Order: sequence, then C-alpha cells, then structure tokens
Amino acid sequence: EKAAALVATRCATATRNTDARACDEARTDLLSPLDLDRSYDIPSELPISESDRYRYGWTWGVMVAPFKYYRGTREFSSGAQIGPYIGYRLYDRPGFSLVLAGSIGATSAKVTTVVGDQKTEETRNGFSTAVGLLTEFKNSFTAGFLWGRDMFSSSDAVPVNGKHWISISIGYKLGN
Repeated sequence: EKAAALVATRCATATRNTDARACDEARTDLLSPLDLDRSYDIPSELPISESDRYRYGWTWGVMVAPFKYYRGTREFSSGAQIGPYIGYRLYDRPGFSLVLAGSIGATSAKVTTVVGDQKTEETRNGFSTAVGLLTEFKNSFTAGFLWGRDMFSSSDAVPVNGKHWISISIGYKLGN
C-alpha cells in the first residue's frame, strides 16, 4: 500500500511536470533492485511511524488453567478450567504482548461419597469464571496468572463450590 502511494505520488508529480517518463521510472523502481548511485525521495508521511507497529484493543482466544490452588483450603486441584476468553491488549511490542482477559469455561471436581463401608468417587461438572493477565512471547508461547471461582450445582455437594482459586496458564499459540 505504501509502495503504491509512493508510485502515485511520483506519477502525480510527473504529470504536473509533464514528465510521463518519471511515472514509468517510479513503477520500474518498485520492481527492480535499488540503484546505489541514485537518490530516492520518499514523502515524510509514507515511512512507518513507531505507533504503526503497536496494536491495542480487543482480542480473544482459549484460556486453560491446568491446575488450581485454593487458598482458603490450601490445596491443589487437577480440575482444569478451559474456556474462551475475551481480553484487551494493554501492551504490544514486537515479540511481546500483555492482555487483561476474562473467561467463562468448563471445569470438573471429584466428589467422594461413603455409603456404609463403600467409598465411591464421582466426577461432577460445573463452570468456572476467571480473570487473568496473559503474555505472549515471540508470537508463539503464552503464559499468564489467573484468578477464578468454581461453581457447581448445590445438589452435587462439591467441596470447592464457590471457592476462589489461583493458577498459571502456559500454552503455545497454534494459529494467528
């Protein structure tokens, strides 16, 4: 786009000066290697400014918390949380970005029931909400710190129902 703008600028200048050959040269210059013995003029509005390299704004993806630490009961859980997130990119530089994100996803927990001398363990499904600060390195690796809360049906008698947790998220970006 910027190269086309450069050709258009040169062609407009050439037309004003009634020099059609300069317009053809501008088109040829874009397709041929640079001539080191020649001077090139580029309008000041064409080069990329520093702000053109930074992206801010809304983003989305998948948030995964592979384990959770419940601070109240001081225990770890393998009941992972996985779900979509929507976030706002706060900082973005080539090779590193920072996103504040919120997510609602699926989770599970084990419930142990004792009937007589029989002990059974069942898995209950619920949903989990989370907020986190996510980073992306080299446009491929992701990591983050998450804070969330699990919610299950009250009839399931899940001990971590309504409890807050913290976790880390580590991942690899599969697509753009």
